[in-house]
Amino acid sequence: MHGASLLYNLMVAEAAGKEENVSKYEQRLSEWSSAVEERLNDLSAWNPEPLWGLVSSVRKTGASMATRLFVDTWKRMVCTSSGPRSVVSDQHAHDLIRERERRLKRGWARLSSPRALEIWGGESSAGQLDYRWTYAHRILSDIFEGLEKDRVA
Repeated sequence: MHGASLLYNLMVAEAAGKEENVSKYEQRLSEWSSAVEERLNDLSAWNPEPLWGLVSSVRKTGASMATRLFVDTWKRMVCTSSGPRSVVSDQHAHDLIRERERRLKRGWARLSSPRALEIWGGESSAGQLDYRWTYAHRILSDIFEGLEKDRVA
C-alpha cells in the first residue's frame, strides 16, 4: 500500500508542476518497486481476508467496502505479470488513486481542486508505515537489557 501513497504524491507533484518532487517520487517509487519485486511471491500469495476479520474484531464498523475494494484492487494491480513497476504508468492505477482521493476528500481532492493543489506542501502521507516500531523497539531493547543485567547479576 506504500506504493499507492507514493503514486498519489507523484500524481500531485505532476499536477502541481513541481519537478523536484516529481523526481523524488519517481525515485522513491523505483525503490518501492524493487523492494516489492523481491517479495512478490509472498505478496501474491497473501490473502487479506484474515486482516479484514481482525479489523472487524477490533473496530465496530470494520473496514469499509470501499477500502477493501481499494486494497484488493491495488494488490491485484501490483501482483500482475508486469509487476509493481507497471503501476507507475498504468492509467487504471492512476484512476484508482484519483477516485479514492475524490471519494475521501471530495471538494478538497488535490487532483481535482486547484486551490487544494496550490496549498500542497510537497508530501502527503508518503512515509512508510511502521506502526510505531521505533518506540516498540526501544521498549523491547530496554526490557531485554534489564533481563540480561538481572541474569548476569
